[in-house]
Amino acid sequence: MLLARWGKRAIQCCLDALFPSYCLVCKKEGNVCCKTCKQNISIQEMFLCPICQIDQEFGQVCISCRALSNLKQHIALCPYDMDLVLVQAIDRVKYQFEEDCIQYVEEGIKQLLEKYPEVYEKIDVVVAIPLHKKRYAERGFNQSEYIASILAKQLNISQQKLLQRTRQTKQQALCNKEDRLLNVKDAFAYISQEHVGENILLVDDVYTTGATMQEAARVLKEQGHSVWGFSVARGVLRSKKRRY
Repeated sequence: MLLARWGKRAIQCCLDALFPSYCLVCKKEGNVCCKTCKQNISIQEMFLCPICQIDQEFGQVCISCRALSNLKQHIALCPYDMDLVLVQAIDRVKYQFEEDCIQYVEEGIKQLLEKYPEVYEKIDVVVAIPLHKKRYAERGFNQSEYIASILAKQLNISQQKLLQRTRQTKQQALCNKEDRLLNVKDAFAYISQEHVGENILLVDDVYTTGATMQEAARVLKEQGHSVWGFSVARGVLRSKKRRY
């Protein structure tokens, strides 16, 4: 056991020497998320209707869109802007497998819950948008599960797998708005056999048109759950109106 630990430590030291890590923000060598830069993260919380993007208190679906949304509400930490550290961090996790960058997201979530402690007080369980088993095998992880685990820990509630991906879909980023809806239609199935609470916080990394999260929420809603949504970043498709 000690020999195995020593071996792993030696291998990691060699990798660190050959491929040193640099802070995502200040570029200082040592870690992709240095302590100082993590503490300096600032969120730009987005409270927009899940459908029409009008400013709403805590991102609740507006009256006009209630019949169109399977989500009661959606909150994002920031807009989808590649100049923002939180967006760069989730991009690094997702495409460059730099899992330590998730620490920036953790700091952002901590700030949100400290600023708005009441926002998720009714939530019973946290659920991540699942990947198809083939894509999971290729990537080796699901970034949305990382985010969901942070939220579950911060809220002191359980994280559960209630959904599975029934078929492999194209990457949503490669589809236009109309194709995104068709791409994820009937792509999820409910797999829980026990009561897990009424109110679910559904988690994904990025929310653009909302097609993926709305489809997953539809499956949960059909099982009698009320569904809230959370993502790190949200793409804004048109200008925002005043909050009311």
